Amino acid sequence: MNQTVQIINKILPIILLLAIGKWIQTRKLIFESSVVDIKKIVVNLALPSVLFLSFLTVELQPAYIWFIPVILGYCVLIYFLGNFFHKRGWITEEYFPFLTTGFESGMMGISLFSAAYGLGQIGKFAIIDFGQEMFIFFIYMALLTQKRDGSTEPAKLLKMFSTSPVIIAIFSGVLLNILGVPDKIDTIPGVPGILSAIEMISSITIPSYY
Repeated sequence: MNQTVQIINKILPIILLLAIGKWIQTRKLIFESSVVDIKKIVVNLALPSVLFLSFLTVELQPAYIWFIPVILGYCVLIYFLGNFFHKRGWITEEYFPFLTTGFESGMMGISLFSAAYGLGQIGKFAIIDFGQEMFIFFIYMALLTQKRDGSTEPAKLLKMFSTSPVIIAIFSGVLLNILGVPDKIDTIPGVPGILSAIEMISSITIPSYY
């Protein structure tokens, strides 16, 4: 019985968040143009802040490296599965294969995961998200650009990857973690204040229990 209650307590916040979002959309409490601006804030500030803090504080282990090719390969497999359905004529939507993969892990996944498992577990989700981000920038975008424009520019994709706030945040967090910065935070003047500001920004995209 206790296990059932725990499962309900973890799932219920997700259901409520989705219901509230649908209610906001139905009542038109936020204009569509405002949603676009909010997404920009989340993608360029809130989400990078979450990922930076997650990779900064997570306990990095060599075994985690395997998650990158595994998740990347899984995303590729799902894309080809969607492409198979499309070519067989089961689903005729032209861009259907792109809808079967990619997974909105950043904009939606992190928020829902934290709602179910708590802020302390975000680091584990972030490790999985890294493989998905690699797929998005180097495979998904290449296929989508080829489909839309008829050609792909590797240099442009590389520039998008290297200048993405999400990717910069991930690599910065990993680098500082490897250098042992988390253990020295309290001894470096100004750093605790900077991290507190980043944590405040990250709270935009993470539901809180308090």
